[in-house]
Amino acid sequence: MVKHSFDEGKHLHKSRLPFTKSKEAAKAAVLERIESNAASHKQDAKVYPLYTKLALAAGFLLLLAMAASIYYVTGSEEHLNVKSDAHLLSLQDGSAVVLKGGAALQWNNRTWKWLRSVDLHGEAFFEVETGSTFAVHTAHGRVVVLGTSFLVSSSDDALTVACKSGAVAVETSEWGITMLESGDELQINAEGLIVQQVQPESIAPYARRVIHFNDQPLVEVIDAIQKNFGYSFKGSDHKSLRYTGQIDTRMELPQLLDIVCKPFGLDYEIDFDKRRVLILKK
Repeated sequence: MVKHSFDEGKHLHKSRLPFTKSKEAAKAAVLERIESNAASHKQDAKVYPLYTKLALAAGFLLLLAMAASIYYVTGSEEHLNVKSDAHLLSLQDGSAVVLKGGAALQWNNRTWKWLRSVDLHGEAFFEVETGSTFAVHTAHGRVVVLGTSFLVSSSDDALTVACKSGAVAVETSEWGITMLESGDELQINAEGLIVQQVQPESIAPYARRVIHFNDQPLVEVIDAIQKNFGYSFKGSDHKSLRYTGQIDTRMELPQLLDIVCKPFGLDYEIDFDKRRVLILKK
């Protein structure tokens, strides 16, 4: 029989503990090795300080704010009436604004669906379509309505608001909120705040006289006639037509329709009893 000698020290696996150690010593050696490996992995792990996380969050919020600002600015619209006569504007919701000479109006097309808000410098008459809150901001405060017609005149040292129909709320930092109904006129100047009664028909007479149009859709001209005369309009499709000229709302309706319709080859029928106008193609 061939006998093989066995050298215990030579063949002992590196991970095993020598038999000469006690159980307590072996256990201590194993724990030491585990702690050593854990410390090594901990040194390799990446640790992000709190201020780094805050800086990343701040950067993200800054980019978001810049994107929102660009979105808002690119939708901004401004109209300045450099003429002495009144000028009609039609807003996205169908509300009409008659700007007096020298007045300026600013609004945002992108946010208009959920924020009907305009900035006014000078004087304008508004006919607001019913809907969400409509706000007119001036240097002295703001005028808030839901659907009505009213005048706002704002200068450096005075504010005038006159309600022609419906009701409006005038809000200023000095005087708080003042409610106005049809025929009420509010004035704020160096002497204080005054509310007085006026005839609704006397409010913004220029809004019912000569209105100028410069390459504007014919539907806006028809809309202005409709609101001034109280007639409903129906008829042929004329959305692609554009009108340059002026209308005098003091004229009789047939005479006014001749001026507006004939250049486009359009005809009309008026039902005076039902207060209705039908636009026809010749």
